[in-house]
Amino acid sequence: MLYKYRQECHTMMAMDYMLDKGEYPLRGLIVTGANPILTNPNSKKVAEAFTSLDFLVVRELFLTETAKLAHYVLPAASFLERSELHYHSNYQMVTLTTKVLDVPGVQDEYTFWRDLANQLGLEKYFPWKDEEEVNQWILEPTGITIDELKKHPEGYVYSPVKYEKYKDRPFPTSTGKFEFSSRYLKELGYPELSEYQLPRYKSHPNKELPLVLITGARKYLYYHSRYRNIARFLTAVPVPEVEIHPEDATKLGIGDKERVRIISEIGSLEIQTKIMHEKEILPGVLQITHGWDEANVNLITYDLINDPISGFPLLKAISVCVEKIE
Repeated sequence: MLYKYRQECHTMMAMDYMLDKGEYPLRGLIVTGANPILTNPNSKKVAEAFTSLDFLVVRELFLTETAKLAHYVLPAASFLERSELHYHSNYQMVTLTTKVLDVPGVQDEYTFWRDLANQLGLEKYFPWKDEEEVNQWILEPTGITIDELKKHPEGYVYSPVKYEKYKDRPFPTSTGKFEFSSRYLKELGYPELSEYQLPRYKSHPNKELPLVLITGARKYLYYHSRYRNIARFLTAVPVPEVEIHPEDATKLGIGDKERVRIISEIGSLEIQTKIMHEKEILPGVLQITHGWDEANVNLITYDLINDPISGFPLLKAISVCVEKIE
């Protein structure tokens, strides 16, 4: 479903193909704008797959954990070195960022891929001269021009927000009506009505791993693995932490800011504790924010236990246990 509705693909299976476990070999990779060593599930397997490649190129601003494994690290253009369209659907507005500087030897994304395509004889797929021409091509169906956007640095409202559209137009469904069931899912062999299924930690309980780990809750200063190199941000959230209910901490004999080991079926990590207020987290539940190199939670997440419809990996309910480090 992810590809049908978003034209995106998951990357978990690519690791198997890099490790010669897929239908064809995947021996080279160019990574741009991503840090899968920290953000993909089962980081140990990701690192093994990336290390096995014959050719790995990473385009980055910083030497990330993924970039450290690359054969070549190429400088990527920051937001100050490129001009991009941004679409804000809640406000029915489009904005254009302004390029303010050039750094010698640094290419924006489009120029990099266009030059590579030209070297490979694929120039017909990249006919635009630069990213401004690309932006204009993207805008063409709307009738809005680049020049108009430049006159509105605050954003260009292409259509006023209209509420209660259902009164004069159908819903964007196959029937045009509000649907309680999904014909699309039924055609794929799935239940057409939502059915509750027990989470894995209940359907396959493990007495050795009695706690449930949630990952992915945001810290407002950080975005995935970004911004932990900003010293001022680190004064607010300086280290990775496992959030724990006070009842669980008492049972385990664990205090605040102590070092513990979190263990799942596939691995373990060491991390500092943070005892939460009893109303901030449920008993029996832990939470670790992802994106930290110092305590990478994806060392203990799975990549082969996935939602059957969306394909997303299990990241929100992982069976674990906690060991105090003396």
